[in-house]
Amino acid sequence: MDKVSFDKFDDDVKIQGVGGLFRPVHGSTWFVNLNLSPKQDKPFVRLSNAPLLVRQRTLNPTSSELPAGLTKLVAIPHTYTWDTCRVKDCPGYKFHRPKDKDQYCFRIRSADGFDIYLPHFELARAMFFHDSYLSRAALEHDVLNIEFDIQRDAIANKAEVFVLEHSGYRVELLNNPECRRFLSWVLLDPHVRASFESISSYEITDGVDTNRYRTWDFKFDPPPLSGAELTLQGWIDSDTRSMLVWEVAGIRNLAAVLPAEVSFYHPKLKTYQEGEGGQRSGKHYGGGFNIVDEGGANDELGSSLIRTSATQIEFVKPILTKKVANKVSKGGKGEGEGEYVEEAKDVSTNEPTIAGDLPTGVFNNLEDVSDDSHLYLGKFAAFIEMVECLKRSHGCVASKPLITKLPKVPRCKKHLLQNDSNPRCIAIVRVQLNGKSYLLMEVDTSDAAKPLSTKLIEDNGQGFTQEQLDKLMELVLKGSLRWPSKYLDKVFGKHSHQSIPHPKSSLQGALLKEDIERWAERVEGRT
Repeated sequence: MDKVSFDKFDDDVKIQGVGGLFRPVHGSTWFVNLNLSPKQDKPFVRLSNAPLLVRQRTLNPTSSELPAGLTKLVAIPHTYTWDTCRVKDCPGYKFHRPKDKDQYCFRIRSADGFDIYLPHFELARAMFFHDSYLSRAALEHDVLNIEFDIQRDAIANKAEVFVLEHSGYRVELLNNPECRRFLSWVLLDPHVRASFESISSYEITDGVDTNRYRTWDFKFDPPPLSGAELTLQGWIDSDTRSMLVWEVAGIRNLAAVLPAEVSFYHPKLKTYQEGEGGQRSGKHYGGGFNIVDEGGANDELGSSLIRTSATQIEFVKPILTKKVANKVSKGGKGEGEGEYVEEAKDVSTNEPTIAGDLPTGVFNNLEDVSDDSHLYLGKFAAFIEMVECLKRSHGCVASKPLITKLPKVPRCKKHLLQNDSNPRCIAIVRVQLNGKSYLLMEVDTSDAAKPLSTKLIEDNGQGFTQEQLDKLMELVLKGSLRWPSKYLDKVFGKHSHQSIPHPKSSLQGALLKEDIERWAERVEGRT
């Protein structure tokens, strides 16, 4: 998580309330009123900063802090019975602030008899406002039709999404499989899309124009959320059996009406050759990012991803997404290289224009925790066939492959494949061969990022602990896709592991049957 501060606020300013929205009558930029403690001269920020706007969260913190409030898990049968009321209607809450108390809430009766008061803005933030673009776009009527062209193939159960050239959606986010899956959900699930589009519809009908400003209390219609579970944090009063939600920290067990596979196209999408990553910079800013809220963004001055405190999303049936790029970027340095400096980088999260004078800051506060490793099983087809050959021809007994995504490591992009930006995975199979127990390990290098041999480990049946496996995967990435031999020496013994080269591929990269058989013979010969 990056350090983030606002240039317009003092240090350690707490958000005690999130108020209504406003914009100049003849302007297009929306702002959010805030109750702040201590008071600030300009207690509002642009709506593009919505990913950060959580009640009882500290802005410009000088030290780390735990999430505020108590945690409650709430199962949602559906949202049809939710009532709409105001924050001030929560009977157990005694700390109402002027800008906050009249904001709309959903009133939800939980299974244990509590009345949950969930602010509309907070649920929308957790569901939709994971980046600056969607935060702004929610107030633009019909924007999804204007900026995205969607082609569906019902027979193949696939869809193609073309991000049009004039769209403000950030190409950096399409390099992230979590963001692609989330955007698929917003664009393609009819209930979710209707929910997102209800935001601008309510603003059109309920917004009020005064002499200088248009004002509006945020409101929207939730999707059904049937069977979902919300992780809520906030104020709980046992006497009145009520809760005011400050933050929706997670939405799990999300059912979605989506095709099995979605491909994304964008005029600026590129694939990267060895040594490159989707985000590159000559400097790494140890001080994080300083958001100049009244400044203008300009892509010509560069852009940076800002990773803030994440909202966890979990889909019941996660889908596979792909990016399709027509350009190949050559030369340059990958992320992880360059100068490291202590100060914060000044950025603007506003919509970029040629008149802007600051680099662009691109929020991403999404963490997809869906169990989706099975989607990448096909990447190991040749490896799995080699194991099957061991079973057929060499009397091997083998377990089912365990497919695990390599973790995110700071200042490293190797956890994503360079060709489609999907997760890079590791496959692990336990085999019994020639009277001994082994682990066979294979890392997906289908993007030709770097050749990496199959690893054979004699483990006497002990295997890895989860902590050891996590460390191994981290070291593979930090070693730029190399097996950490010293670490394996430490865990299993110096002579317990061997690297077995892959056969050379034939037929434009495919392995022939005889290639796979020779691969299996090499494995058997090392046991």
